[in-house]
Amino acid sequence: MKKILGVLVLVLALVTVGCGKSTVKNTDNDTSKTKIEDKVKVKEEVDNSINKVSSLIDEKKYGEAKALIEHLNSKELDETQKANINKLKGRIDSELAKTEKEKNKDKKASKKKEYRVKLDKIQLELKALDEKDASGTTLYMRQAANERYKRWDDALNEIYGVLKGQLSASDMKKLQSEEIRWISNRDAKAKEESSSMKGGTMEPVIYMNSMANTTKNRCYELVEKYMQ
Repeated sequence: MKKILGVLVLVLALVTVGCGKSTVKNTDNDTSKTKIEDKVKVKEEVDNSINKVSSLIDEKKYGEAKALIEHLNSKELDETQKANINKLKGRIDSELAKTEKEKNKDKKASKKKEYRVKLDKIQLELKALDEKDASGTTLYMRQAANERYKRWDDALNEIYGVLKGQLSASDMKKLQSEEIRWISNRDAKAKEESSSMKGGTMEPVIYMNSMANTTKNRCYELVEKYMQ
């Protein structure tokens, strides 16, 4: 009887130990399964966020896209996710550069348009001086010629000021050399046109009107040729 009881106790002990091992093994499997599921879930969330960044870029919401990328970079990413995020950062940089270029282009175009309007306005305003020419007195004609030249010369100086801010140092140097030649030609032309009245009261009138017309043409030329 004692032998039988001893065998039963041994069997029960073995069964108990076996059950314990089985329970530990099942617990380990459950934990491992949970970790895998968590990793899969995190990966899906990251992939969804990456897709969201792409959509934000398409919608031109670059600030939100950059903020989301910064958030993603704080997470544990695989190599594929890192590569996709870097591509998206490149897209953002490219789109921002393109936007900036378009803004500058519009700004330049509006500047040229602005000065076309200014020069046309000066022409319109100077038409009032025709009355002084029509008065027939040399004094009034001389005053009108001087005023014409002053208005166009002021406009020319203003245009040069704008070009200094737009052109590169080398281009501005070329323009300055060109301007020296233009001044020489302007003065020679005025002298030639007024030479027929040399010594007469009309000589300075013709001279200044020639200077004014040449300067006016130069204003339009600089705006069309150089202004951006």
